[in-house]
Amino acid sequence: MALFGSDTRLTGFSRGGSPPHRPKAALRTAIYPGWTLLQPALRLRQDADMELYPVLKHTHMALAAVSVAGFTLRGLAVLAGARWPMKAGVRQASMVVDTLLLAAALGLWAQLAWAPMGWLHAKLGFLVAYIVLGVLALRRARSWLGKALSFLLALLCVAQVFWIARLHHPLGLLKGVF
Repeated sequence: MALFGSDTRLTGFSRGGSPPHRPKAALRTAIYPGWTLLQPALRLRQDADMELYPVLKHTHMALAAVSVAGFTLRGLAVLAGARWPMKAGVRQASMVVDTLLLAAALGLWAQLAWAPMGWLHAKLGFLVAYIVLGVLALRRARSWLGKALSFLLALLCVAQVFWIARLHHPLGLLKGVF
């Protein structure tokens, strides 16, 4: 075994001294090994790749139900004057569920090849409103009335998020009204 130039394991070149022919995908993988992890999310999915979609969709729906149920329970407890909803363990459990929910949502969006959809933008807008109102309801509102109003508006926002996702229409429940 030679040490310089003729061992393909050390230099990557064949005995002739020229670099081997590499297709683009192999070259990308050699330059950036993480490419193989990103590649499926960045290209248009084929039918065989869509096997993951139902799993992600049902995971997303289940995590959304757990997240909303947890928020509802915590919100009602805060309105009743309980202190346990603000304990570190309860808040951290909520953050874990919400992080997994976001990961499932991004996975679904990647499965759809990052396609822009009008209903998805409306859903994200109501999601931001839900988060802001939820923070007000659980922590930031100073009065009981402010917390109660924020809590009810947050639940209305999450209901609208549900119906936008269900109907794939930006107006959600208001679809027939306007």
